Amino acid sequence: MYLWDLALRKGSLGYIKYVLKSSLMKLPVFGWSFHILDFISVERKWEVDASKMRQMLSTFTDPRDPMWLAVFPEGTDYTEQKCTRSQKYAAEKGLPVLKMCFCQKQGAFMHAWTL
Repeated sequence: MYLWDLALRKGSLGYIKYVLKSSLMKLPVFGWSFHILDFISVERKWEVDASKMRQMLSTFTDPRDPMWLAVFPEGTDYTEQKCTRSQKYAAEKGLPVLKMCFCQKQGAFMHAWTL
């Protein structure tokens, strides 16, 4: 809501595009709104999301068209199993091994950045 308020004050309300879990697109009323506003839904599996992300983001390539891309990477609940998996990923990639939060994978974010 804060982001929408800021965009409203800057005259950019229609330019926000969110990246969100595909399950949220099925919510009553909200899911319908997310589709109309061209929010980008992801399965959170890069093998599944890569082509969809590429297709959706390729429609926003004109630099004269303002766009705010909102990505919320903290979209999952903490469990010991997920923490262990995150620590293994960090160790494999030479990243800091975190104890109380997840090491975020950056595939979709980096792809959006390079377009």
